[in-house]
Amino acid sequence: MSYDYIGSIRDRLTSGEVSPRKQLVNRTLAGKFGKSVIPVRMANPRLTNEGLVDRIHAAGAYVRNEDRQDLNNL
Repeated sequence: MSYDYIGSIRDRLTSGEVSPRKQLVNRTLAGKFGKSVIPVRMANPRLTNEGLVDRIHAAGAYVRNEDRQDLNNL
């Protein structure tokens, strides 16, 4: 389910484990979390709505460029 991924990636983003402006590649993340690409793809809009990820048309999803304190407050 995409909810497991959402919690895991949220923790990585707010802890600073994933650098700001880093592109989130669905296949890479799916392999890292042991999931298929579909739940990862489904989770990205939620992460975007939460302000953790920026979606750029025809370019993909990127970690939002905010300081760690701002991300922890979301």
